[in-house]
This record gives sequence, structure tokens and C-alpha cells, in this order.
Amino acid sequence: MMTPPRMPVTYLRHYIPYGMRRETALVATFRGEFHLYNQIDPDQYYNAASATHPLHAAAFKNVIKTYICPSYPYESQDSLGYGYVHYGATVYTDIVIYPGQGGSTVPVGERDKVYARQRGTLDNMPPSLVQIQDGTSNTFLITDDGARRENYITNPAYLDPATSLGIAIDQGAAFPTRRFWRWGEQDSGFGVSGDPLLDTVTTNFLIVNNNFSSPGSDGPNGCWKLVNNCGPNDEIFSFHPGGANAVFADGHVQFIQQSIPPVVAASLTSRSGGEVIPNY
Repeated sequence: MMTPPRMPVTYLRHYIPYGMRRETALVATFRGEFHLYNQIDPDQYYNAASATHPLHAAAFKNVIKTYICPSYPYESQDSLGYGYVHYGATVYTDIVIYPGQGGSTVPVGERDKVYARQRGTLDNMPPSLVQIQDGTSNTFLITDDGARRENYITNPAYLDPATSLGIAIDQGAAFPTRRFWRWGEQDSGFGVSGDPLLDTVTTNFLIVNNNFSSPGSDGPNGCWKLVNNCGPNDEIFSFHPGGANAVFADGHVQFIQQSIPPVVAASLTSRSGGEVIPNY
């Protein structure tokens, strides 16, 4: 196994449909960024002004080096100055792992968004350790997802809450969906589904590093930017040759080969599916 670069013990909750808590700020504290932590209002969206913390919004325009993958040689901020994040919580998977899963009639190894969806470690409310029934050493927490860049298309249903409330101080209505490339974004977790342009049972299907291309591009035919789940657009992805890094729920870091079968990656994503994990 190749030696991975340093991975951040990051946000511990970046896909937060409830409240506006800022676990990213807690990690900033862990990394010695106390000045940023003290500037942040934990009860306000990152892209809205705070009545109690005057530097709140500006804090998220700092680049935290730990959040930037060293294999990505280009910009680390978007055009408005918000710092990027190249890692994300694997919050769910929708790959069918065993026959009839959840009542699914879809063959094993293929996607079923309705019946095969399983929670990852940090999906919805953060679980207690006993809820990670598959074992913390067998369950992804955070993986590479670098480098998501400015204005990558996301699911149109994922609306930016500050924009919806009319209090956003960034793009506002011009870009109404979540800006998941920013470390301040509450919804930068993603599902593990793999290449959206190929069926999971096709020969060239990859669940890690799908549609790989040079870091200076936006993928083949611009698909990283234009198609959700293509390349680094909300999937496990890195510019490390042959795979990507994953932090598991017990804290260990492992390099995941891009040849990993979809069923195995899905099993490592689910937190309580009861799967037997083969060697990978």
C-alpha cells in the first residue's frame, strides 16, 4: 500500500440538514486556527452576516491548508475568496449490495436510489459509536473529493438556505444551490454512487476516480462541472495515481485503489449494513 499524504481530521459533520452548527470551526481549533474559531457564529450560515460576530462571514474566506489536497496545484479559493475543501463525508451509498436489498429488484452492483440507499457514518444526525454497527475500522468517515471547484453543478433540489431566506451575501439568486466546494458549506458531504455516465456493471465503471483527467481541466467534455457525480463532483476522487485516500471512523487512513468493486466501496460506506467485507 502506498503511503498517503496527510489527511485532515475534518469537520466531523459537513452534511448538516439540521441547524447551522459549524463543526468545521472545531477542526480549525484542532489545527491551531483559534482566531478563526473565535470569529465564527455557530448559529449563522457561513454566507450570511452575523449580528454578534462581525468577522463571521470573512472567516470563511480564509484558506485552511489542511483542507487542500497537496496533489492539486491550482487555486484554493473561489472568485469571491471563499476557501476550498478537497475532502468530504461519505454520507450515503445507493449501490445494491445483496439481492433484494430493501425490497430492490435491481441486480447486485447496480444503483437503486430508492431502495438501496444506506446511511454513511455522518448522514443526517451524527451517530454514536454503537450505531456504527459495521465497525469503525470498516466504515468510511471522510474521503478525498478533490478538487471540487467553483460553480460545479449540484442537485437543483439542494438549495442554499441563506439564499432561500434572502440573507446570503455571496452569489444569491444567481447561484441558488449549495456551494459545496467551500469549507464553510454545511452540505459538502456526498453519496458514493460512482460514474454517472456508465452503468455500474460495465467494464470501465469506476466508483473511485471516475472520469479521471488532468487537474487543470473540468474533466472529459467538462463533465466535472456540468454533471453531478462526475469525477470530483460529489464522488470519491483524487489526483493521486490509482486511487484515493479515506479516513475511517476509527481514525486510520487508507489508500483505496480505484479498482475497488462498487459493492465493496458501498459496503465500506454503509455504517450498519451488516456486510462481510472482502479483501480489497
